[in-house]
Amino acid sequence: MLAHHDDEVFCAGHLRRELDAGARITLLWATAGGLAPAGRRIAEGDRALAALGLPATAGIDLRLPDQHAVEHVAAIAAEIGRLLAPESGEWVEGREGPRRVEPGDILILVRRRDAFFEAMIRALKEQRIPVAGTDRLDLMNHIAVMDLCVLGKAALLPQDDLTLATLLKSPLIGLDDDDLIAIAPRRSGALIDALAASGNDKHESAAQKIQGWNARAHRLSPCASCR
Repeated sequence: MLAHHDDEVFCAGHLRRELDAGARITLLWATAGGLAPAGRRIAEGDRALAALGLPATAGIDLRLPDQHAVEHVAAIAAEIGRLLAPESGEWVEGREGPRRVEPGDILILVRRRDAFFEAMIRALKEQRIPVAGTDRLDLMNHIAVMDLCVLGKAALLPQDDLTLATLLKSPLIGLDDDDLIAIAPRRSGALIDALAASGNDKHESAAQKIQGWNARAHRLSPCASCR
């Protein structure tokens, strides 16, 4: 297991459980990062190792220049690549005994998913290192998932004008404000009916697509409706 060092409390609290479970841990950190003086970060790394009961050799200091942490990701990704290389000699204790380090053995701990997180994912992919960086994505706040939720609501009840208007402007349909202005203000009934009767091929095609989803939603299960 490889952990990107932040401070001794952060590392020790998260990694103690892994040690208790028998994990072999190496701490990787930069002694300078623009967030704290090099001397302080060295001391924090030493305390992290001591808190975990690890020897000094369990820490890898990249000795990076004093710059923002986002600029360190290439060096960190390169070090991970070195650990994964067959000629590195690095190993972990597997179920059937020692084996080479694999990407799934490496964990990078970050406090938040910010610019550093995104840059780290890109750097790993550029090194062709498999990474599951979005495994804990807040799905309900992701724009693509929000669009799909709107699609589901509109498929079940196309007469909901507000939901339908949101769907129409999403990439799933692709209409814009001009399209809505052309059909919505002067309609006498539901937006879906005005869409179908607008006389515009693009609008009628959108209405047919929504009506098709509505028909499927009433006779298929949620998973089958997505096929």
